[in-house]
Amino acid sequence: MGSSCSTGLADGSPTAGCGRLQHLGQCHEHCDPCEDDGAAAADLASEHPLLAKMQQEQDGGAATPRTPRGPAPPWVLQQEERRVDRTATGATPPRSPTPPRALPPGLPEDDAKNSDSVVTLAGSFGADFLQDLFRSVRQGKLEELTSHLGKVNTVALSLLSSAGLGFVHPDRAGLAASERVEKAAELTAEYISKAREAASPKSTLLLAASEKGRYLVVESLLQHKADPLVADDKGNIPLHKAAQSGSLLSALLLLDRIQSNDRSANIASMVNGDGETPEILAAEVGAADVCRAFEVFQSMQRDAAAWQLGSASPLSDHQGHRIATGDMLSLIDLAVEMPSAAAATAGALLRRSSVGTPLVPNIFQRVPEEQAELSEMVSRVCKGIETAESQLLHPREAWDSTDPGLDPGLRSFVATASLRSQWQKIRQEALAAEPGMAAELQSGPIKPTTGIDPDWVAQFPLSTKGRSVVNQHGERFRLRSINWYGASDQNHVVGGLNVQSLETICGTVQSLGFTAVRLPFSNEMLRSSVTSGCIDFGKNPKLKGLPALEVLDEVVHCLARHRVVSILNNHTTHGEWCGGPDRNGLWFDPASSFYTEAQWLEDWAMLASRYRDCGYVVGFDLRNEVRFCPWPFRYPIWLGGGSRILRKLLGCLGFCDWADAARRCAQRLLETCPDKLLVVERRIWPMRGLRGYDTCLLPELRNRLVLGVHHYSWNGPGRYLPFAHLRRHGWQLFSRSLLRFLRIFSHQNYGEMSTGELSDVLFEQWGWLLEGDICPVWISEFGTGPAPGFDLDWFQRFVEILGRMEVDYAYWPLNVGPKPGCGGDESYGMISQDWTPKLEGDIRLNLLRLHGLLPAAGSAFSQLEDFWQTHLTAEAMANTMRQATTDTFQLLLTALWLYTREAWLRHLLDALAAAVYGIHGTHTSEGDRGATGEAPVALPTEFAPVAPFVEALSPCMQLVQAALLWFEEANIRHTAVTYRPLQLPMLGLQKLVDRYVAARKAGESVQESGRLDSGYWLSLGGGSFFSSLSSRSMAISRLAKTRCNVLVIIRPDETFPSYPKHMSLRGSNVDDSIFSLETLFRIGRITRTVSSELDVDGSAHFTGPRSRWPVIIIEVYSVSCFTEAVELLQSRQQLRPGELVMKLEEWVASAPPDREPERRLAAGQVLQKVALDMKMQGEGILKAKSTELENFMKKSGQMLSKAAESAIATGQLETATQALLAKARVPGSNKEQDCVQAIELLKKQYGESHPQTQNAKTVALGLGVHV
Repeated sequence: MGSSCSTGLADGSPTAGCGRLQHLGQCHEHCDPCEDDGAAAADLASEHPLLAKMQQEQDGGAATPRTPRGPAPPWVLQQEERRVDRTATGATPPRSPTPPRALPPGLPEDDAKNSDSVVTLAGSFGADFLQDLFRSVRQGKLEELTSHLGKVNTVALSLLSSAGLGFVHPDRAGLAASERVEKAAELTAEYISKAREAASPKSTLLLAASEKGRYLVVESLLQHKADPLVADDKGNIPLHKAAQSGSLLSALLLLDRIQSNDRSANIASMVNGDGETPEILAAEVGAADVCRAFEVFQSMQRDAAAWQLGSASPLSDHQGHRIATGDMLSLIDLAVEMPSAAAATAGALLRRSSVGTPLVPNIFQRVPEEQAELSEMVSRVCKGIETAESQLLHPREAWDSTDPGLDPGLRSFVATASLRSQWQKIRQEALAAEPGMAAELQSGPIKPTTGIDPDWVAQFPLSTKGRSVVNQHGERFRLRSINWYGASDQNHVVGGLNVQSLETICGTVQSLGFTAVRLPFSNEMLRSSVTSGCIDFGKNPKLKGLPALEVLDEVVHCLARHRVVSILNNHTTHGEWCGGPDRNGLWFDPASSFYTEAQWLEDWAMLASRYRDCGYVVGFDLRNEVRFCPWPFRYPIWLGGGSRILRKLLGCLGFCDWADAARRCAQRLLETCPDKLLVVERRIWPMRGLRGYDTCLLPELRNRLVLGVHHYSWNGPGRYLPFAHLRRHGWQLFSRSLLRFLRIFSHQNYGEMSTGELSDVLFEQWGWLLEGDICPVWISEFGTGPAPGFDLDWFQRFVEILGRMEVDYAYWPLNVGPKPGCGGDESYGMISQDWTPKLEGDIRLNLLRLHGLLPAAGSAFSQLEDFWQTHLTAEAMANTMRQATTDTFQLLLTALWLYTREAWLRHLLDALAAAVYGIHGTHTSEGDRGATGEAPVALPTEFAPVAPFVEALSPCMQLVQAALLWFEEANIRHTAVTYRPLQLPMLGLQKLVDRYVAARKAGESVQESGRLDSGYWLSLGGGSFFSSLSSRSMAISRLAKTRCNVLVIIRPDETFPSYPKHMSLRGSNVDDSIFSLETLFRIGRITRTVSSELDVDGSAHFTGPRSRWPVIIIEVYSVSCFTEAVELLQSRQQLRPGELVMKLEEWVASAPPDREPERRLAAGQVLQKVALDMKMQGEGILKAKSTELENFMKKSGQMLSKAAESAIATGQLETATQALLAKARVPGSNKEQDCVQAIELLKKQYGESHPQTQNAKTVALGLGVHV
């Protein structure tokens, strides 16, 4: 790897450094095989079926497919059937399978119909609407743009739902609601991609946003899937405009989406009509940070291409122990004599595919079936990824691949790590530099579904420091909260559990970006059972039979598993809807002899004791909306002092001191549980400021006190008139004006104030506490409906002020659907009716994100990640992994998806595997075992930089391997041919061809399957997982674009196949098929052609004067032959003592139950054969190896005995017979009993005269047993 590889890719020369084939690089028209290949090298010359087919066509054959340059080559003679990809995951995390659709969105079959659909959609809006769209984009009015896009989506959905408009294809007239929503989103995306201004240069919405540097608008449009490559009349794409505007973040957002669609995106090829690239435009305006980002991106792309395509330079091998064909392809040369360094190198290649690697020590490790073990495994993986990212971004010493003191084996890894580190830092710096996006740098939410992350819990308990809530490390903990009511009402349980599972709802909370949940409860709930019908026990079986309080326990635990903290709020006394003057207005019920103030204190003490050890229950909100009780009359006041006599006198008059009650309750809580936050809310009518609250409570509650306030558009400061804005006509308007004129009620409610007036009032009421760094203020309730108008306008002004003041908050509410006990639906909820995030998004969430109150969200369709779809952060990866833990299929699909993504993780793993192999693959240790090719236990001192990465990323590599084996066991596999273009050093490649030609001349068989010590075998992947493309046309396109000189064609072996796992990822240049590590590749045929002959479908991949260059086609078979591999390694003395038994036991342990007898039999036979071979080697060797031989025989007998037992138990009588007869050959076994039992089984199964029975008798007779 390194500069030579990059140069090869840049100048397009595939033959640099080639001696023998250099004439092919100089004259593309002369691409015949080398003369000395001879007639024996038939597959490299006229014997190739391509020429036979050409001759057939010249003779009049008409069945051969033709291309613009002649007949199709043989590897594509069977035209690829057009398949509809029903599992495409696009640029979002994978999901569990859904029912197949006739025409998946975004595939070419939809394009023609979509075109007519978009015209119909566009016709539904006038020119004024389009102008409004562009105006909102250019002015950066995100909320207005969101509203407009919502209208477009609504109209699209309406058209799709309409009948008789010709809008929906007849075959899809019965679209399901979910499909209509998805289709409407696609039509919206196409509309915003194609909508243009009438005036030149006919900009699109994304071009207009990029031109102004409106990064939030760019983000929103990209989330709605606007096409980032649509150009204006002058050939400028949005990236040109973003570069010209100098907006680094806009450029990064656009690059992310461009790269997610084309993994080999090249900025240098993005040229406008004037021949300018985005980098040139950035340089012209002096945008140095943008230029630097482009430079790093280009270097990173070249590095990624090198790992994807192979190195154009040989892998470092100073002793010349192997054919140097780069990092991706190595010949396993088992023909060399033992012992020798070259044999050790070949053995190391074979060990990599049978014994394992330092990154994957057990290639047959099974995925745990127990949920606790699986969660622990996922936790190790996530922690390792996060550790690796931390080490990547903050290394002990700066990454420098040019350091002369760096070991050559580490240069490629250090170069890759350096580029990935630079790119991640560029993104972080860009986010930090933009005030509206800085929230993304905070500890973002992730969604584990089982097991509470100990590192996350370690930051608790929380405390207060000045105006902020801080964790144990002194870092601010943002209470981005949402209310989840229900336990305070008549149902006594949080809402939504009758619709959705608890895990799903908690996942929804986390996916929206909230870090805390305010959980209202009633005192009545603490002693009640859950109301019937409020929980779907089919979706929540763990909650069945639990009383209401224990259900609340499960809620806080589940939220914690999703890294969301809980704050308990004593909302009501009785289980009723809260609102207005009623018996729930005070912290006790004056009319009840049970719900007294003393009982209220006891209930809080009980809860404090109950959750004392739950660090994720971070606080207690003492009472919600303290207000007066009409009967018997009680009126709350905030006295905050005064004599005892005065308080008693006021109490006799019906006044209750909320300050005294809150103080006493806080003291009681601190005695029981001294490390929780204590939230004290103000009285809600009259709604005064918080002056006096701090002086009354802070001396005793310092570092614990948080003051809570509520704000809605319909309430206001002082003696407000609720919903005054609705009194607009007639006597209502007159009465409102009169009451306000007489100062009976306040002059304005919050919703009637301008931004300036509202800001002034909020500062006067509580903002001074924040500015003076005195005490945290928590807006524990506020909210609105989604409809445009008075309420939403107020909400927009309000959240703008909150964002500016960086206030903690709790939006009201999470809930949707019917309100319990009061009729009507909850209109303030921001999620869909099934308690999952809305596919189309929500304007209120967008406003919270716009003003930094929530982290910027990703695509509404992903629900699992932030905006980025390439080079994901460790946090996003861990988020995705933990979210899928309860569904094993989903978890393993996610693991493979993360590995195949264009992320730093994939390339870092590949580079790390190559570096580790450079250490372990070439190390030799001479001794009584010979050249083992085995690495030392510890890494050498000069390789210290990679040691932490090996430890951190080994669990991730192990999980990917386990996932591949799990899918294989589940019979989920890709059986078709796959392809991989490679860029390999021509000198080493020619040596491989020479070896192949020599074998053919000598008459050796290289195409038929056989033993490992015959034929020619390859190790692909450079120590990591080898991947390929399922699409031939995509492989040819990549080969043409990068001028690769090798095309590997992989077919599963017919006898012992190893199947890849197919991910069906969208986007070009995506390796979507992955082979497990134990796969070996047997060469079937090597042929030579020219690049232009590969373009058989008329796609014009190869055009221009340099469209012809030599291409070597290597056809291989993917083979799984573990037992043969370890047997061969043992015979060549390339396994450590005891390693054979250990690896065979791992292989047996990984077997599914139905295949366990078969594997035990095979393992026992291998040990038996190895022992017999050792015995035949001579008396001298036998003495030295007597202990090992006895161990092999003993283990063989044990495995064969267990194989027979399990085979009999499962009815596999043939396997049982073979195991018994093999066991009879083990010295010391009861061979007579084994033979008799085997023959009796065959008699029972087939009868006395059956050939198998007679053969068994013959075997027994040969062992001296007469049956």
